[in-house]
Amino acid sequence: MPPRRRLLTVFLSVLIAVFIIFSGALTASAETLVITVRDIRNSDGDIRISIYNSADSFLVDGQVAATQTLSAQAGDVEVVFAGLRPGTYAAAAFHDENGSGDFDTNFIGIPREGYGFSNGAEAGLGPPDFEDASVQLKHIASETDLSLSY
Repeated sequence: MPPRRRLLTVFLSVLIAVFIIFSGALTASAETLVITVRDIRNSDGDIRISIYNSADSFLVDGQVAATQTLSAQAGDVEVVFAGLRPGTYAAAAFHDENGSGDFDTNFIGIPREGYGFSNGAEAGLGPPDFEDASVQLKHIASETDLSLSY
């Protein structure tokens, strides 16, 4: 093969490889989920927020997609989860007023601390389903509210 043709072949191969890599980078976008935690009754302890990306992992210890802890402040706070993949997420939060690191309940399982779920999904005789609390993350940023119940 003549040197000029070999150079053209190498150039085209490199150009195609760069195009494939660049197009893959464009489709692998990172998304942001903004959660407004409402109705925090006081500034004691921490607010712990976890997000889950499937019904199978929803509220299962150790299977969170991401989690954040922030100092509690009475009223409302915004929590931003950045760098997420597009998909479906559900959030759960609780107000760890005593700073124990655990979600405290009484002897029959009734919560002693404030808790809430995204989309305003409410607990009945147990937590809501993943679908009721889920948020579609398919834009650059999505938002949801989560009100704490005490």
